[in-house]
Amino acid sequence: MRQLDNAPPPPHWRPNLTAWTWVGVVVFVVGTIYCVVRAATSVAQGSVLGALIAGGLALMCVGLLAVLAVTFTVSAARYRESGGSATTLRVNPVIAVLYGVALAGAVLASSLYVIFSGRESVRMLFGADEVVRFLMAALLGISLLGLIGLVRSREPGRLRLTAAGVEHATFLGTRSAGWNQITDIADSAGNRALNPIVLTVRDAKPIVVSNADRYGDGGPAVYWLVRHYWRHPQDRGELADGRALQRLAAAQFTTD
Repeated sequence: MRQLDNAPPPPHWRPNLTAWTWVGVVVFVVGTIYCVVRAATSVAQGSVLGALIAGGLALMCVGLLAVLAVTFTVSAARYRESGGSATTLRVNPVIAVLYGVALAGAVLASSLYVIFSGRESVRMLFGADEVVRFLMAALLGISLLGLIGLVRSREPGRLRLTAAGVEHATFLGTRSAGWNQITDIADSAGNRALNPIVLTVRDAKPIVVSNADRYGDGGPAVYWLVRHYWRHPQDRGELADGRALQRLAAAQFTTD
C-alpha cells in the first residue's frame, strides 16, 4: 500500500477530448448550419411547419454543442458539498438546462415530422422515405424518455457518499448500495461509458458512474475517493464533516 502524492488517472481512463468528441462537435456544427439553412428556406417558402421542424433540430444541435462547451470549459468545483452526514459531488446543473433545451427541440422536430411527414412541404425539405421516418420516430421516443426523466429528477449527475454507502443519481434514475454490498470497484465499463466508476454490487446490476471525473470537477481523484472509503471503513466518518472534501482536494489517498 502506498500514499498517492497526486491523483493519477486510473489505468483505463482516457482524456475526455478524444477524437470522437471532436467528431461530435463537427457533426453538431454542421447539423446546426444545415438546419438553420433549411429553416430559412422554409420561411422563404411560407412553410411554418418546415421552419418549426428545422428550427427544432437546430435547437437540439445547439443545445448539445453547449453541453460539450460547458462540460469542458466551466468548472464544477463549486458543486462539492459536505453536510447532512454526506459528501456530495455534482455535475454542473447548467448541463441539465442545456440538455432540456436540446431534448425539447428534438421532441418538437421529431413529433411534427412523424405527424405531418405526408405533407409535400415536409417531404421536399427532409425526405419521407422509411429510413428517415424510422430515425425521426426513434428520436421522438428517446427524446421523450430523456425529457420526462430530466423534468422528474432535474439532476444531470449526483454522487453522494455516506458512512453507510453510495448513491448515484442522474435523470435516468437513482441507484444506491451499502459499502458492504460492494464487492469491487473498477475503472472500466467496456465501451458503455467514458471514465467510469463501476461499483460491482452483490446480487444486483453494477452501478456505473459515467464521466466520473466531471463530478465536482474532481478529476481522477473522484475515483480514488470512492475507492478509498470502500477500502478504509475507519475513515468514513470524514464523509460527514468536510474532511472528505479536504482529502479530495489534496488527493490524500492510498492505493493497493
